[in-house]
Amino acid sequence: MTLPLGFKAAAERRAVALRADLGLEPHDPLDMRRVAAHLPLKVVGAETSAAARNMGPARRNSSGP
Repeated sequence: MTLPLGFKAAAERRAVALRADLGLEPHDPLDMRRVAAHLPLKVVGAETSAAARNMGPARRNSSGP
């Protein structure tokens, strides 16, 4: 997958701005629940998401596709 030119730089600027909004230093880790509450977003576990339910059980096949 190819990302648009400047995507990484824009994402890094957004992360620094988000940290500043939360009163963090640019190098501090982001807590996903704190970020979700700030934006506001709802965090759900993978076991409750529609995508996870539609995937079904993982297939384990060591011989490849």
